[in-house]
Amino acid sequence: MTTFRTVASRLPHPNGDTMRKDTARRLLAEFLGTFLLIFAGTGAVVLDDLGLGSLVSIMFAHALVIMAMAYTHGSIINPAATIGLFVAGAIDRIRVLPFIVVQLAGGVAGGLFVQFAFSGMVDLSGAPSAYGATVIADGVSVPAAFALEVLGTFLVVNAILHCAVKGKAGNLAPIAIAFTVGALIVAFGPLTGASFNPARTLGPAVATGNYADFWLYMAATFGGAALAGIFNRFFMLSDNDGEDSADQAPLGGREGHRPRRSGHERESRAEQSLPSGPGSAQPKLECDCPDRTSNPPLLRWIRA
Repeated sequence: MTTFRTVASRLPHPNGDTMRKDTARRLLAEFLGTFLLIFAGTGAVVLDDLGLGSLVSIMFAHALVIMAMAYTHGSIINPAATIGLFVAGAIDRIRVLPFIVVQLAGGVAGGLFVQFAFSGMVDLSGAPSAYGATVIADGVSVPAAFALEVLGTFLVVNAILHCAVKGKAGNLAPIAIAFTVGALIVAFGPLTGASFNPARTLGPAVATGNYADFWLYMAATFGGAALAGIFNRFFMLSDNDGEDSADQAPLGGREGHRPRRSGHERESRAEQSLPSGPGSAQPKLECDCPDRTSNPPLLRWIRA
């Protein structure tokens, strides 16, 4: 079985006070990021209902917040994605519950703030989707809506795992993930409201008191994220991506390509390069270790 290497297995742990402060900062960033995502996203939906926006403006509202929080704080801001990352083996178990709690709390705060901001403009009497609530469109069956939400969440978490955790998109990972979410909002929004995020459904539900099909969105988003984690953990991603392909390449690898070496091979090479005499000059050791400063900014607390 192949899993991601977590920070615990690759870097020394800081002292207790530093870890507590760092965890507090991360939790605060998750709360604020989820609050902003729900406020901006559902606010854009309300403006669209009032004739002051469009599906494109809803897409950009979500995408821009995701990019901003990813580049500045490396935030996840999605409880389902947190579960998907845990199932994939990318984050430690101890982080999961606190992150989900603050993300859901941020979603509720964002939904209540949208209600406060638009309470004088939106009439709840005949609008089940008021304040940006996610609802199933007329003509869409419950099984179809469930399948769409599972598929959408699967694709979002899969994008996070490949672009940010595995690093395939480099420093463009936040943009790739944000516009994956945006494209899915355009495709699925008119059908299910395009939740893909339990906080996106919970916030407006608490604000409106409308819990119609609430179970569907919770089950579909968490289930789709878990499926993405399982799929990537067992079938797609591994600790030795790159090393396996280097072993199968011709001797010396491709032209201009230096095969990656394992940690034990690098340590052995470094020891062999040390001089044997006591008065010998110390040579400069070369290391082909990955440059951690160039890791994608999204989820930097996992990768660095």
